[in-house]
Amino acid sequence: MSPTGPLASPSSILLATDLGARCDRALARAVMLARHWNARLVAVTVAPSERSTELRRELLPSPAWARPGTPAQDAERELRRDLDDCGAGVEDVEVEVHVESGEVGPALLHAAERHRCDLIVTGIAKGGPLLSSLPGATIRWLSRHAPQPLLVVRGRPRHAYRHIAFASDFSTPAGHALAVAARWFGDTATAGALVHGADVPMLGLVEAGTRREELIADTLDEALEQARTTLDASGLPALLRGNVVPVVEHMEPARLIREYVRSRDADLVSVGSHGRSMLSDVLLGSVAQRILESAHCDVLLVRRPAG
Repeated sequence: MSPTGPLASPSSILLATDLGARCDRALARAVMLARHWNARLVAVTVAPSERSTELRRELLPSPAWARPGTPAQDAERELRRDLDDCGAGVEDVEVEVHVESGEVGPALLHAAERHRCDLIVTGIAKGGPLLSSLPGATIRWLSRHAPQPLLVVRGRPRHAYRHIAFASDFSTPAGHALAVAARWFGDTATAGALVHGADVPMLGLVEAGTRREELIADTLDEALEQARTTLDASGLPALLRGNVVPVVEHMEPARLIREYVRSRDADLVSVGSHGRSMLSDVLLGSVAQRILESAHCDVLLVRRPAG
């Protein structure tokens, strides 16, 4: 990462694209962010191996007049064409194009490290040469290994982020994710919520009735107070803080986030890794997958800071 620090706006953004249609949205969002932050955009794709291309050409020969290029040449040409299609939006952005080879996740991470990128942006793929990698294996691999925050773009980038759902279990990593999202996007966002799916310990051992309802109510009251304390200490910009509310429910976190995004038209969810309770596996297991598949908006995954 660049020496500007983890909370400074990114000075260099890595766009990881499979050249498929869905990644067009990630490209448009990355260009929008680069313009807003006056950041360098490093566009990267991973080309198929030359051997696999040779095998395909042996099985499906090209016409005699065709002038086939190498996989890297074909990928670079297509990526540059995608950038050209962005039109005037990309003219004010410093752009670099790189084609990597090898395993997709490590190749992207090495590119991010080599070019000192502070943020990795990618999309949910619906086709292209990395069909089996995005949003599954590659995003999971990057979420575990990349020190940079990972922005997974799902929605069409019509405007800057305006409404952020801060997923939180009140852990230090969740607080770090909130701080990063607020620092990076707080100048454009005008509304949001700290969203907490409360886990009631030992509830399964309590029989249905008044005692069970009291236990849930007490847990929600405690969580709501903790959410308010977290927001007061969050350092959110004053304009945004006045419009960010705590949302606490006895509900599985991914479902609660999905319902909040759908009901309030949030366009970004921020999530921290290595937290506790029901969000503890958010980057490594089923919760992350459910968020990415059902949130219907972009998701910022922020790993726990080193040290």
